[in-house]
Amino acid sequence: MEGKLKNLIIVLILILIACTSAIANDFSVSNISYKKTEDPMSAGDIWISIKANVTNRDPSNILFVELVAIDKDGFELDHVILKGYVEHNKTVILTKKTIMRYDSFKKIHKWICPDIGLY
Repeated sequence: MEGKLKNLIIVLILILIACTSAIANDFSVSNISYKKTEDPMSAGDIWISIKANVTNRDPSNILFVELVAIDKDGFELDHVILKGYVEHNKTVILTKKTIMRYDSFKKIHKWICPDIGLY
């Protein structure tokens, strides 16, 4: 009996891993870019615009994308949530204009996407 239970648990774990991988592959993000849109304000903040290509292979259409600005050492500086309508099997550019600290803006090494999913 213990052997059957152990085998069942292993099968369930493998199914869970397969399902998680399939879900993660339903969406993708590429070509993340950003720029400052105005000069720094007196409070030390700056308006930036950020955009990313988002591909949806899931039948659901409203997605969110979490983007995180990191410095050269891999530490988080700021994050932005993009959300929008992306048709099934299509790629669109999602954008957002937001405020961030100018000191953080100057330290951005790259943007990463740690999370994407249904909104």
